[in-house]
Amino acid sequence: MAKQTGDKSRNARELEGALAAGLLTADDILPKEKKPAPEAYDPFDYVEDEDGGVTVVEKADADRDTALIATRFDGAALELRLANYAIRGADPSIGALPAIPDGPVKLTLPQQTDTWPRTVFAVIQDDKDDTIPPVALFLEQADPRSDYKVSYAITLEPSAVLPDVAPASVGAARLAPGSGLLKFTPDDAALAYGDILEKDVESDAFLDFEADMVSRWTPPLRGSPRRSAR
Repeated sequence: MAKQTGDKSRNARELEGALAAGLLTADDILPKEKKPAPEAYDPFDYVEDEDGGVTVVEKADADRDTALIATRFDGAALELRLANYAIRGADPSIGALPAIPDGPVKLTLPQQTDTWPRTVFAVIQDDKDDTIPPVALFLEQADPRSDYKVSYAITLEPSAVLPDVAPASVGAARLAPGSGLLKFTPDDAALAYGDILEKDVESDAFLDFEADMVSRWTPPLRGSPRRSAR
């Protein structure tokens, strides 16, 4: 018992010394009221933030508001939106780009990383209206204090079947632009598809993409018959 009393006395003296030296404050040692943990941050809540029932993106698209859309979009997605705004300003007959569906989010795949920037890939689909195509979003957060912004927004086919992926709690590693794990590196895939857009069936990469996808999105440039896919 004497030893325990001595230990308590020594601990008390150490605590008093820390307080006197300014290493601790009363707030550090007094019991605090427990507070509920903060809710998890959902990037989609920010992207689809509503004002009077209209999402920020819908309002920006309707008003061709370049400053407002820049609060939610970035990179290639922002450039495409700004180009559409400019074209619609010159020719009102041109329609707006596809809107982001009301949801729900059908697929969420965050990047598996402990650093920034970090990304989330998601597919959002309107369950109430099957004529509205789903949209795949690639969101990026530049740093811990920044909000996620849409870097890419890709309209999918209404009948698109989503693959099985890792749960959101696990995520997936992001491939480097020069990764050799695929038939094409991510960088080379974009260049190859661009070559198809320019040369159509004469492109060396034509047979490396699914025929249905190519015929749907790339009209023949020279009237040449389509080759069959491999």
